[in-house]
Amino acid sequence: MAGRFDETLLTAAECARRTGLTVRALRVYETRGLIRPIRTEKGWRLYSRKDLERLAAVGTLKMLGLSLAEIGGTLSGAPDLAGLLRARIDAWQALVDQARDGLDLSQLALAAVQSRRSLPIERLCELVRSMNMTKMPRALLDLAGALHTPEEREQILARKMAMVDDPTFGQGAWAVLIAEIKDLIAAGTAPADPAAQAAARRWVELVKAFSGGDAGIEAKGKQFWEQALDQDPDGRELPFGKAEWEFVASAMRAAA
Repeated sequence: MAGRFDETLLTAAECARRTGLTVRALRVYETRGLIRPIRTEKGWRLYSRKDLERLAAVGTLKMLGLSLAEIGGTLSGAPDLAGLLRARIDAWQALVDQARDGLDLSQLALAAVQSRRSLPIERLCELVRSMNMTKMPRALLDLAGALHTPEEREQILARKMAMVDDPTFGQGAWAVLIAEIKDLIAAGTAPADPAAQAAARRWVELVKAFSGGDAGIEAKGKQFWEQALDQDPDGRELPFGKAEWEFVASAMRAAA
């Protein structure tokens, strides 16, 4: 190949500058067979669009935790850059979800400490566990996704995030209410009792705040929890179990 520079090709220094990689990293990837830069008659390396596509694929797979050896096997053919980018989006989304869950749990713990100071540590731990949705089985997460449209999921997520810090309607408020309902059940409180009625009214208020008063979302939410509790009646991986759900339903019927 002639030594004249082609504007569709990049020298090693230019490729490193534009991609943020080091020349040494480019050499390592070349040694591993991940890229194959063109050589001029004088031996200078020139990087083509194909090399850049493979560098993007290598970066994506590294971010997903693959070793260079594993990446080499994955990219033995032409890289599916669109598929790799989708995988990268999923990985970033998982990090966003993890950060959001961490924020939710931190807010929950703070609310629990501030509003239930006399609770023993075991009870506080239960409160934290009760809203830890990261432990929800994959099947239930898929169920939630199947019941709601993408637009509804966006609305629910936006509302949830907007209420995270809200002591009246946020995650902490739900945790405190669920703890109170468990205490009422443990004490043998009747559904018609004023305390049970007050808890049921508070439940309705929290549901309406979360749904934004959208009857369709509320109906789908009820359907989701009924199916989720059929799979996990004791609420081992849910914020509450069937006992709490049925207690609230009985209190609502008693009020009617």
